[in-house]
Amino acid sequence: MNLILSQLFAVLLLMSEPAVQTMPQSNEAEIAVLGAFLTSEDAVADFASRVSKDHFYQRSHGIIFSSIEALHNEGKPADLITVTDHLRTAGKLDEIGGSFYLSRLTVAFPTSAHCEQYVEILDAKYRLRRILESAADVTASIYTGSELAEVLPKLEESVFEIAESRKTENLTTSSVDYFVAEVQRKINGEKVTGMKTGVFEWDRAVGGLVKSRLYVIAARPGDGKTALATQMIRRFCNEKEPVMIFSQDMAPEMFIARAACSEAGFAYSDYEANRLSALSLRTIERAALSLKASPLHIHSPSSLTATEFRSAVRKAKRLHGIKAVFLDHIQLIDTGKDELREGLTKASLQIVRSVKDTGIPHVIISQLNREAEKTGRPSPSHIKEFDQLFADCDVMALIYSEVSPATLAPGQMRPMKIYFGKNRYGSQTEEEMLFDGQTLNFRSKAFGGRV
Repeated sequence: MNLILSQLFAVLLLMSEPAVQTMPQSNEAEIAVLGAFLTSEDAVADFASRVSKDHFYQRSHGIIFSSIEALHNEGKPADLITVTDHLRTAGKLDEIGGSFYLSRLTVAFPTSAHCEQYVEILDAKYRLRRILESAADVTASIYTGSELAEVLPKLEESVFEIAESRKTENLTTSSVDYFVAEVQRKINGEKVTGMKTGVFEWDRAVGGLVKSRLYVIAARPGDGKTALATQMIRRFCNEKEPVMIFSQDMAPEMFIARAACSEAGFAYSDYEANRLSALSLRTIERAALSLKASPLHIHSPSSLTATEFRSAVRKAKRLHGIKAVFLDHIQLIDTGKDELREGLTKASLQIVRSVKDTGIPHVIISQLNREAEKTGRPSPSHIKEFDQLFADCDVMALIYSEVSPATLAPGQMRPMKIYFGKNRYGSQTEEEMLFDGQTLNFRSKAFGGRV
C-alpha cells in the first residue's frame, strides 16, 4: 500500500509537466484475451470473471467483451458465430469493425494456454489508468482549494479501492475456509459461531459477533445500550482481540475510567466521588492497566466524514488486525447532507460498505424514541434512524425493562429484556437479563445473576 501511495504521489508531480503521455494500455494483450475467449470455452469460464469492460482501453474491445460476457452469463457458448450474431442483433457489429475484425481476433493471438498472463497484463494497465484518473481528480481538488484534511482521506480511499479492485478467486477461497472452520466448531459442539461477546444471552440468540454482519443495539437513555457494548468490548480486550471504537459522546479517558470501574465491579459514581478504599482503587488500577495492555483503539472525533470512517477502519485492520468495530452513534458520520434522512441513508450505506469491504462485524449503538416508553416492548420502528438501519442491518437488538429504576431497593438489580426485533439469519427472540445499574454490568439470569 505504501508503495502504491508513493507511486501515486509521483504521478501527481508528473502531471504538472506539460508533456502529453499515452495512457497505459496493451493492445496486444487486449487482442490476445479476446481471441482466447472467442476460441476457448475454458478460457471464458476460468478468466472472464476477472475482467470487466473497463479493463479494455479500446472501446471496441470493451463492446466485444460485453457481448462475450452476456452470452456466458446466459449459459450460451461465446464463439465467433454467436458473438457476431449477438453484436449484429444489438446493432453494434459495424461499430467494432465488422465480422472481419472478429475473425482476425481468433487468429491473431498466440495461444489460450497463456491467457492468465494476458489477463495479468490487462489488469495492470487498467489499474495504472485508474491511478492516473485518481491523481487527476486529486490534483484538480487541490487546485480548487481543497484542504489537506479533505484531500488525504480521498487519496487513501481511491488508492485502496484500486489496490483491492482486482477480481480474483481468493475471496471465495477465504469465505469457504471461514465457513469450514465454522462447521468444524459446530461439529465440536460449540454453539457460538462468531466472536464470543461474554454476554451469554446475546451469544445464545445470535451466535456472538459474526464476520461481515452489521448489528444495532438500541435502548432508551439509561437502559444500558452503551453498557452492553462496553461489556462486549471488555470481553474482547481480555481475550486480546483487537477492537475499534468510535464515540462522539465519550472521550477515551472517560471510556477507560468507566470500563475499568465496571470491570473491577465498582460504581463509577463512587470512584468519581472518592468514596472507595485504597484496596478498591488498586483493583480498578489493575483493570485499567489490563485495558492498556489490550489491543483497544478508541477514536473520539467531534465528527468524521464517511470517507474518513472507512479509511480509519481499513487502516486499523491492515495495521492492527481489528476484529470488531463499535460506533456510538450513526450521526457521528458527517455525510455533508443537510437533510437528516438523506444524511442517515448515506451514512448507513457507508457503514454497510465498510462491513462488506473489511469483513469485520460492526455494531451501531442507537437510541429509541420516547414512544417506546408507552408500548411495553419496543419495536424497531422506535429507533430514531429506523428506516435505513432496519433495512441495512443483520441483527437489531432492543433493550428495555418493564420495571422502573425508582421502584428498586438499593443494590437490587433491574430485570431487563433484549428483544431481537430483526435477525436476518434466525428467528426473532427475546432474552431476559439482569442489569446492575451501579457497576453497569449485565448479568445472566440463567446463571443466578453472574456476569
